[in-house]
This record gives sequence, C-alpha cells and structure tokens, in this order.
Amino acid sequence: TKDLCARERIPTAAFAKAESRDGALAALDDFGVPVVIKADGLAAGKGVTVAMSREEAEEAIVAIFADAGASVVIEEFLEGEEVSLFLLTDGETILPFGSAQDHKRVGDGDVGPNTGGMGAYSPAPVLTPELERQAIETIVRPTVEAMARMGAPYSGVLYAGLMLTAEGPKLIEYNARFGDPECQVLMLRLEDDLLELMVATAKGELAGRAAPRFSDGSALTVVMAANGYPGTPESGGSIHGIAMGIGRLRNCRPERSSRSRGMQRTGDRRSWLAPVAAAGSGGGAADVRRTAEQPSSKLERDIIILP
Repeated sequence: TKDLCARERIPTAAFAKAESRDGALAALDDFGVPVVIKADGLAAGKGVTVAMSREEAEEAIVAIFADAGASVVIEEFLEGEEVSLFLLTDGETILPFGSAQDHKRVGDGDVGPNTGGMGAYSPAPVLTPELERQAIETIVRPTVEAMARMGAPYSGVLYAGLMLTAEGPKLIEYNARFGDPECQVLMLRLEDDLLELMVATAKGELAGRAAPRFSDGSALTVVMAANGYPGTPESGGSIHGIAMGIGRLRNCRPERSSRSRGMQRTGDRRSWLAPVAAAGSGGGAADVRRTAEQPSSKLERDIIILP
C-alpha cells in the first residue's frame, strides 16, 4: 500500500521499511518521536505501536523482530482525527458505504496498547461531506484506478483508514473487509439489502446505482474484553448475570459455548450494540453510549468493559 501511495502520490504519512532490527533502529533517526511502528502484515489490529519515546519505539521494533521473517514499517506520526471510510467498488464504480470511528487503545482516555477495537460509532461526525469527497477523489479513486492499470482490478469492500489532518485527509491503511467493531454499527444503520449490494459488486454492476441508504440516527457498539487482552487473555470464565437482550441492545459477538452451568467464554472480545431512533448525532450518540454500557455492571468480575 505504501509503495502504491508513493507511486501515485496519494496523501499518506512519510515512511520507511526495514527488513532487519538494526535497519529499523537506524531508521528511527529520520523520524524522531512520536513515531508509529507497524508490523508489516496482518496482526488483528494489534501490530501497531504509537511510540511517544525513543525507548518505546525501540521496544516495539525488538518485539516485532522476535518473529523470524518479520519486517517493519516506520511512519511519520500524523496529528488529527482518525476515521474509517467504507466503500464498495467493482473495479470501476465507487460507492460510499458509510463512516465510523473506533476506539483502538485498550484503555479509557486513549491509553494503552492498540487492540482490534474496543468500540465504535457511526456515522463519524468529523467526516463532513466535503472531506468525504476529498478522500474519495485524492485517495480512493487513484487507488482503484491504479490497481486496474496494474492488471489487478479490485472488486469488493474497501475500508480506508484515514487521518483528517490540517492538510486534508491522509491514508493510514486499507483493509479489504468491513472492520470489527465498525461493521456492527454500519449494519444497524444500513437500510438497503446487503446481499443485493454484494452481488452487484461481484458482478460489476455498480454503475448507475445510487449510494446505499443509511438511517439518520447514530449507532454505537461497546466491546467487552477478557482480562489480559490484547496480550494473553484469560479464557474459560463463565458469563452470567445479564440478559442477552436488554431493550435496544444486541449481542454482536457471541464468542461463547453453552455449558450446563451457563455460558463459557471461548474468545477474547464481545460487543454490545445499541441503535438510537432519533435522527442526528449529538445527544443521540451520548444516549446510545449509555444504553450500550448497561451490561457492564451486571457481568462477573473476570469480564471487563472498555473503554
């Protein structure tokens, strides 16, 4: 992705790639701190460290190269609001598919290591229609067109992780999927048939279609994680003391197995989703967060709710 951005002049953070620990440590001199250290490859959303000191950056690099065959990307730290923009493309036509913002750090107040996502809300109020247009025209469209020219046209869901900087939107990353937990809030707001949209995307029939419709209200999901997450989470603890459907809540990550004494956790995360019926974000988003956090006080102590 970073090579394509450099070639197509797509706005993104300055970066350097390193195939060895010594090379990565030397490259730090060109960036200073804060700096972003990324494992080059899939890491379930947990391969990114925003290092606020040289020592923290070096520790992240050493940890990544503990795995044989690893490589690292060192990136300029971008200041601004992070937002997720979703799109459908059949390789030619691009349709916006909503926006969201997620909470990546494990701790409240944006502290601690990155995770697969501790919660999300949609729509993202910081992504104005004009900023969305800029992102599509300066980032997404050049990407889709470049891939077609390369003989590898992309068809499917495109998830653009963006930073809204003072200079405009810049690309952080692409994912070829809906995000987790962003998918949960998008699906609650989607008013069109998802299967129909996916089939049209796969068949190359998006030309002439209107953008998918979403409700005007807000949706928010709160993730509950096992103690130890995102490191080595505890498993096997019982889940009890909560009804699986409380009013407007929906249980979106049933990582559990049934046992005679109740339910056992088999995964490390689960989320609760709450839609708000009133149009707008503002107070609606605040109301929906209070609703989504209701289960936290009813769970046993070996489950934690964050943020």
